[in-house]
Amino acid sequence: MTYGSRQPPFPSPYPPQQGPGAAPPPVVIDVGSDTKAPVLVGAAVAGGIGLLSIYSAFTGQVEGGGGTAVVVGVLG
Repeated sequence: MTYGSRQPPFPSPYPPQQGPGAAPPPVVIDVGSDTKAPVLVGAAVAGGIGLLSIYSAFTGQVEGGGGTAVVVGVLG
């Protein structure tokens, strides 16, 4: 079932679309040499805190009961 009279296809007022052009070169900011030392220091500090919390959980030096010790051990 059609409504109204049959009309020719609507002519597009826009020019035909073309594919995207060449992409600009990516912007690269090299921070590898600048952040190496702080990352190593941060990892060492975080590792030390984690080992300390695991040791505290296993030796019972955590206040709050067994559940708290389990949570400290898992997060450590």
